[in-house]
Amino acid sequence: MRGRKSSERQLRYLEELDEQDLGEWLARDIGAGDAAVYAKLRAFRKPIAVAHLYSFYGLVVVTHGAAVIITELKEAGSSISALFTG
Repeated sequence: MRGRKSSERQLRYLEELDEQDLGEWLARDIGAGDAAVYAKLRAFRKPIAVAHLYSFYGLVVVTHGAAVIITELKEAGSSISALFTG
């Protein structure tokens, strides 16, 4: 029972944190409150975060396009034509 209470308390704590607080907590933990280290961490993180974001959206578009093409070939042209004809 003790482990369950502890994990519930940790889950509640994590739910209360928002993304900004978590990032600041992590930066403070790494940089020990040093503003210069925090700025370096943010500068290092930004291009990586942007690359991950664009990669995710690109993957979604490619996956969706492939699914549409596969469905169109399996259904013998009924999916795309249904979009135009209603």
